[in-house]
Amino acid sequence: MKISGARKVETRSLFLKGRLYIAVVLSLIIILPAVAAAATRGNGGILQQEIKARKDFISVKLLGVTEYEVTEMFNDLLVSAPGVMEARRYRFRLDPQKPASCIVEWQVKIEDTDAFQLESSLYRMLRDAARHGTEDEDPVFSFDPTVEDLGSLKDIRPWRASSREIQFVSGRPWRPPFSGGRQPHENVKNWRMWPDAGFE
Repeated sequence: MKISGARKVETRSLFLKGRLYIAVVLSLIIILPAVAAAATRGNGGILQQEIKARKDFISVKLLGVTEYEVTEMFNDLLVSAPGVMEARRYRFRLDPQKPASCIVEWQVKIEDTDAFQLESSLYRMLRDAARHGTEDEDPVFSFDPTVEDLGSLKDIRPWRASSREIQFVSGRPWRPPFSGGRQPHENVKNWRMWPDAGFE
């Protein structure tokens, strides 16, 4: 009795395995042509669609600017630059004590232009705004900037550019506000005695 019960279980498992193999083969026969047809239609897979969607987006970074008003003026100029369809700010960090860590970044959708033309146009617009407008038109800002705010645009210059990214940097020399006009460690001649030796 035990032998016949074991044979029944073995026969059933072989029967089920055979059916499972047949089901897998049939599903592959049905699925593979559909996948091949979708790949040849031209719209591609998810990765290909994402690449096509991001083709017209570039990254614009503003580095080293510590004043919020300057970033807002730069944003207004960027939005009104020729060829810019949309500009979304998605990274913003300002620290007046650490200009090296200050960064503002935009994702910009462009049309009928490229990153290098946009860099040139934006730099020209910065120069014109720093001179308080040109004869043709005054720059339009979302707030009424002071003369000092407009003058601070002179310090911004192009730094790096590629086909997918533009970087502008503030060229203003920056000195931390030390008390009494003296710098710390001024009398210490050996750099190894400084608290952050080797990372100046």
